[in-house]
Amino acid sequence: MGNRYKYQEITEALAAAVERGEYRDRLPSVRLLGELFQANSRTVLQALQELVARGIVTPNGNRGYLINRAGNRRPVTGNIVAFSQNGPTPERLLRPSPQVLEPLCMESGKRLIILNTSDDSLCGMRNFWQTLCADGVLFLNSTLSQEAAYQLKLSGIPFVAANRMPREWGVNFVDFDHESALQMLFSRLIRQGKRRIAMLNTRFPLNYFREIIFSIYSRTMNDYAIFDPELFGYPEGEEVDDLYLVNTVLRWMELRLPPDALYSSVPPDRFFGALNRAGIRLPEELPLYFSYSSGVWEDAPEFPGIEYPYRLLMLNLWELLNKVIADPERQPEGVLIPARLIRADGTEWQ
Repeated sequence: MGNRYKYQEITEALAAAVERGEYRDRLPSVRLLGELFQANSRTVLQALQELVARGIVTPNGNRGYLINRAGNRRPVTGNIVAFSQNGPTPERLLRPSPQVLEPLCMESGKRLIILNTSDDSLCGMRNFWQTLCADGVLFLNSTLSQEAAYQLKLSGIPFVAANRMPREWGVNFVDFDHESALQMLFSRLIRQGKRRIAMLNTRFPLNYFREIIFSIYSRTMNDYAIFDPELFGYPEGEEVDDLYLVNTVLRWMELRLPPDALYSSVPPDRFFGALNRAGIRLPEELPLYFSYSSGVWEDAPEFPGIEYPYRLLMLNLWELLNKVIADPERQPEGVLIPARLIRADGTEWQ
């Protein structure tokens, strides 16, 4: 039997054993599981990662893989926490919570509590979550780390994340369908004759977001045989965002073949503010495209680009959290919210 099928066999056998109650609070070690199923450690770990993805077990360092059980539910407090890690978070980014979530909490008889911390290590401490008086946690602004996710599971508190999560983390999440939106935009520009489309990104708190965005960009450009890695901009290391923005744009303008279109996830006011302070003027004939948040901050579009409906994201986040609170053992779900292409006046770009 091939390795792929062997790990699936182990996954199903362990899931059934947990369902029957054969294991009390944790699974045997990887070594012992390998002996039981006559499989190598890599195959056993594949099976365990699948169990984590299904929400059946949670890794806990030296204690191995702990079993998630509904019997570990916490007492009802009436509190819902909107949490942001890796702060300080600008007040603007927290505004979706009170504007959209607070009325929903009130209608359900709940209280919304907004928490933010600049101490990354705090979120990896199970004691922090065990002492948090909340019925559920909403992680905002792409800040849920793997360690925080595992400690939340072990504490028994239901939670959802407002950003894409790796499947092997076994986390419920809501995010925008960035792939479809960016593919639509780039394909539209390519059909209009653009061949040197530059993409300028702001830094995301979670490192793997860079790989997601780069994959979308490179795959789309490669489909048309026009991919150039020089035209993909993302802050590296400890680069300051505004300095990176200025240096990247300058580098692009000095290329033998400069961009013939530019898409930026950096908001227009910050984008042009940084360039103006550096005394840089872009060619008037260079088409510019930006991303906009709608339904919460009411950003008025100045250029065409992609509209991301944040109000809809928050509504779906709230709905998913309630599903998880009602059934903590449900299989983790990922919800993708569609975005749309818009013209400079905000109308849909057909």
